[in-house]
Amino acid sequence: MALSAATRSRNSVTKIIPNTPPAYHIAQPSVRLTCMYMVRLYEARTDRDELFEIRRMRKQLFVKKRGRRRTRARIGAGDIASPALAASLFDHMLLITCQEHAGD
Repeated sequence: MALSAATRSRNSVTKIIPNTPPAYHIAQPSVRLTCMYMVRLYEARTDRDELFEIRRMRKQLFVKKRGRRRTRARIGAGDIASPALAASLFDHMLLITCQEHAGD
């Protein structure tokens, strides 16, 4: 970490003031800016019909397999027929992830 030449003296103790703020204060605004960007990107790339389709697909996130055994598996991007819908679903998942990180 680079140190500035500025010092502060109090009660005969001299402290060197750092040039850079702590990493926590630097990281938090960038997370917020990313979230704002993802919200705008999400709103720009989806229309109402795609939003309904994404909501329907999220309800069917787990599908039944192997008949009586009924094991469950997540739907992957390869299970989605439309490439445009796959891109919208990917943006939607990024937005959810971003919102979860912003809440931390």
